[in-house]
Amino acid sequence: FFPASLSPFCYNESQAQIFFPLTKDEILRKGYKWKEPDGKRVQLQTFEISENIDRVSDDILNEVLVCEDCGCNYKIIARELEFYRDMGIFIPRKCYQCRHKERVSKRTKWELFDRKCSNCGKNIKTAYPLDLKEMIYCEKCYLEEVY
Repeated sequence: FFPASLSPFCYNESQAQIFFPLTKDEILRKGYKWKEPDGKRVQLQTFEISENIDRVSDDILNEVLVCEDCGCNYKIIARELEFYRDMGIFIPRKCYQCRHKERVSKRTKWELFDRKCSNCGKNIKTAYPLDLKEMIYCEKCYLEEVY
């Protein structure tokens, strides 16, 4: 990879901050760029979101919504509203960035742990820590179990 000094993006506005979160001090100490919040004035929410998607009118497409987590403004677009209606999903109360962070936080962490195969006892590396009680197999035992 190119050095971070050549990146046109700041650390906290890239995917790196989502997968490997650092504080502002840690970012600056490593020599990466940091972007301060832009200070734009946030508009107040102009639409009351219904719990029932069938009661949400097309007027929502012209309205400003406020994220319940970060307080940033966001909008709903026509294709998004159509999708929510087709799937029977309620209108999100969080902006895209907050919903994305929440999804990423539920993924398996990018860390490997030393464990033993639950079948043969062979030493293996896995993303499942010792405190989880799942049965973990080495590749050979897994393939024998599956096939």
